[in-house]
Amino acid sequence: MKRIQIKALCYRMEYQRRILFNSLAENYNIDSIVYSLQEKHDIGPAEYKFTYVEPLCKKPLIWKSRLFRTQIFISFDMSMAKYLFEKPHPDMVFILGDMPLSAQAAKWAAKKLKCPILSLMTIRPLEHEKNRNYFIKQLKRMSFSFCDGILASGLLAEKCLKYYGVPDSKIFSYHHFVDTEYFAKWLKIGRREREQTRKSIGIKDNLCIAFSGTTYTLKGIRDLLKAVLLLKNKLPSNFPMPHLLIIGGPHKEGGSNEYMYIKEFIKLNRIDATITGWVTRDKVAKYLSASDVYVLPSHWETWPKAIMEAMLAELPVIVTDACGCVGTLIKNNETGLVIPVKSPEVLCDAIKELLLSKEKRNKIVKAGLNAVKDYSPEKANEKVAYAIRTIYERYCAH
Repeated sequence: MKRIQIKALCYRMEYQRRILFNSLAENYNIDSIVYSLQEKHDIGPAEYKFTYVEPLCKKPLIWKSRLFRTQIFISFDMSMAKYLFEKPHPDMVFILGDMPLSAQAAKWAAKKLKCPILSLMTIRPLEHEKNRNYFIKQLKRMSFSFCDGILASGLLAEKCLKYYGVPDSKIFSYHHFVDTEYFAKWLKIGRREREQTRKSIGIKDNLCIAFSGTTYTLKGIRDLLKAVLLLKNKLPSNFPMPHLLIIGGPHKEGGSNEYMYIKEFIKLNRIDATITGWVTRDKVAKYLSASDVYVLPSHWETWPKAIMEAMLAELPVIVTDACGCVGTLIKNNETGLVIPVKSPEVLCDAIKELLLSKEKRNKIVKAGLNAVKDYSPEKANEKVAYAIRTIYERYCAH
């Protein structure tokens, strides 16, 4: 089998990408040179079996446009296009994530070199895409048309790609993943220290509702706070109010205003809650192990790895129908509960259902554990390798 040489561009080198590119080299005869625009955000043993190029641009410009109702991360460093022209020329270009100017420059360079392009892009729910400005829609159509293949994480992503006119032959199934081996190690420690952790954050005999992630508005934490307030009038009088555990805080690229709002809301409404602030993955595992129910009320998610972490931590999960894993990993009333987006009342009822029924919680946990095993790093990497090989062979055939 011929070894394929690819050059890849990503926004930031994270552990999932390290695992992916290492696996491509070890198991699929695909060698990679990887360029990132931001500093590494990696965990675990950093053994790279591919060539990693240090960040091209330390800090991108964030452009917010009211006219186009969008926020765009812009990098003025077009070095990716220059590197593509340097020898050795790649057999394929792989673009991961939304980097408008850098990505378009890379696509232009790839076309000049007559290299096929594989892309993994962030895609929002179909209703959101339909409401985009006409000009933005046309730009996205043009961007998709440059690609020879696009990795779609979940059914929602596939629907959006078809909406933009991408043919089935260019769409390849994919899923994000969690470094299960690394995370399982910390979950084991977390379970052993569960009671100690619960005591440290003030949980007594009550159950704990957890959320993990950054405090962006689109994470829907306000909906969760409203749902917890509604619980006061919906739970039986003799049932202890649950503790709310928000694992995370503002990201360094934004979210501090929302973080302050959340803290103030909790204080004003006297909600029994803990906000950990930004923590590392080992601490996430520790706090999930101390929880009983997990909620991700996001207004949109491509494929939330946080859900997979919660399922691995043996928590029953509640997600909105704007999450890309719905319909595949998460099936309503089987591997989790699915609620409409921006619906605090429905979310409240879903939380109440799980709090009051240990049998329901156990049933969802068991099904969820079985399901999440099918979304392993190995299977995700295999899907990417299949897409690369298929596109390369098609291109060579022409």
